[in-house]
Amino acid sequence: MALTGRQSQPYRDPAEVAEALAKARLELERSPTLVPADWVSYAVRADTVEFWQSDPDRRHRRLRYERDGEAWSATLLWP
Repeated sequence: MALTGRQSQPYRDPAEVAEALAKARLELERSPTLVPADWVSYAVRADTVEFWQSDPDRRHRRLRYERDGEAWSATLLWP
């Protein structure tokens, strides 16, 4: 996805992403040196994740997601 050059830009149709990714893969097959040799990829498997959404009235929203096997449960937390 980094090779598409569009990270954090808005899009309207998932087909845009699929098309850009297909083009990037084709370019990568033609020229594998497009990816810098010092790039490293990591996979993170979280057991707990918290999200926080601010509110102008300070009634922020916090959610904690916890993994139980392959299922996730959500808990509302006090701000």
